[in-house]
Amino acid sequence: MFEPGVVRDLMAGEWMGTNAHDATVQISWAINWLLPLTMAFLTLVLSDAANRWTNVVVGAIFASGAIGTVGVASGIPVLALYSALGALLIAWHVWKWPRAVHEDVTARAKEVREQSTEGR
Repeated sequence: MFEPGVVRDLMAGEWMGTNAHDATVQISWAINWLLPLTMAFLTLVLSDAANRWTNVVVGAIFASGAIGTVGVASGIPVLALYSALGALLIAWHVWKWPRAVHEDVTARAKEVREQSTEGR
């Protein structure tokens, strides 16, 4: 969006030399915007093991897609590199997250829940 005439091209129905009304372009933009929101939701509802693997896999796919857009247009590489870096940092953090500490916290939370239900 940093090149002159991008907004004019979008208003004319063109995006980076392709038809902006094309289903492929619209689906790719929808995925690009909805994937982070979906991952935030899944973090809350998935089990720890499933969440860990989902974040690693989706982060790697998102990063590779972002790296694939580098060189397409002059304003996109900076954003694509930051997107890829962010996705890779999330995947790395999830991979390095200490499992033992998390399991201790989960076990303690389960104990507290059981104690609170026994007192009722």
